[in-house]
Amino acid sequence: KRLAWFTAIIGAVLMLVFSPFLSQWSFDSSEYTISFIWLGLALIFNQLAASRLGILQGLRKLQFLAKSNLYGAISGLLVTIPLYYFLGIDGILPAIILTSGFIFVFAFYFSRKAVKKVSEGALSTREAFSEGKGMMKLGVTLGISTLIGLLVAYLVQIYISHQGGETEVGFYSAGIVI
Repeated sequence: KRLAWFTAIIGAVLMLVFSPFLSQWSFDSSEYTISFIWLGLALIFNQLAASRLGILQGLRKLQFLAKSNLYGAISGLLVTIPLYYFLGIDGILPAIILTSGFIFVFAFYFSRKAVKKVSEGALSTREAFSEGKGMMKLGVTLGISTLIGLLVAYLVQIYISHQGGETEVGFYSAGIVI
């Protein structure tokens, strides 16, 4: 849990630091810097949810894992629809943050339910990092490979946006999903 918090905070700090660059690269404007900073909150929720879902998967509590994902997705949908209806495009950022928040809440709930008794504070912070070093190395390797894929997709979308426009990016994104 400490490692999850550590990586979540590092990710949010990196988002904070690079938000002006991300805004400029994505939209040719620094207008969206604050939005990228707010996305750091969604990043924290996503990282903490992933750690909790990993606990459920590792304990083979697949029913709890499925319920957590289902309830989180449904809750996110129920909040997202009114946000888009009333706020339009301005509802995207709150929808992302709230959806990731709901996913975290349900992951937290079901992981706590699956693990009845956990001895809190059994490891010191130093011991947690020492024991988790191998897991962190594997996580960094997997994270880098995922990041490369996301970066390539992001750069392709930026290229399409500059060569064509938002409509072409939409078609490209729809094609990828299909």
